[in-house]
Amino acid sequence: MKKLLYFIMLIFIQSLANAQTHYEKIIRYKNGNIKSIISYNSNNIKDGQTINYYPNGNIQSYIPYMNGNINGVVENYYKNEILESTGIIVDNLLEGKFYYFHKKWKTEIYN
Repeated sequence: MKKLLYFIMLIFIQSLANAQTHYEKIIRYKNGNIKSIISYNSNNIKDGQTINYYPNGNIQSYIPYMNGNINGVVENYYKNEILESTGIIVDNLLEGKFYYFHKKWKTEIYN
């Protein structure tokens, strides 16, 4: 009986340790389409991928967050879903090469 109780307690403690640490918030336009899907950690700080959409439902941008700061590859799109720009942001600052795609291709380098 003691072993069974110990086993049940062990499973319960493990399930608490694996409790959900992130959640998503969905913001919608008045027409019902999704405007943004934002990931938050258990401290209500942006953490994970944020996806923004245009009113027509096309993707506007992907923005990766780590503990409240933008960290990672950011992608921005035109309304027709063609890539507008992409680059790396580290702790909310542009880092390295940032590419802009317009009629003429453009690269900017940041330190």
